[in-house]
Amino acid sequence: MLDSIQGFELPLISEPQQLSKPNELVISSNECEIIDETVVNLLTSGAIEISMEGQFISRIFTVPKSDGSSRS
Repeated sequence: MLDSIQGFELPLISEPQQLSKPNELVISSNECEIIDETVVNLLTSGAIEISMEGQFISRIFTVPKSDGSSRS
């Protein structure tokens, strides 16, 4: 499956623009550290990229796992 979609880019007419700002999320310092580490890993692997200044594409949050660690 991944072989068939790897490298595929959506043919957008223009850059998507966000018209309104989402509500702020309240997260703990522990969650913030987990999210920061996850974002760095995703950026490094190329799974995500930095958006244009002032744009917000998706929320990220942690979910507790049964072993006590967090999933983000």
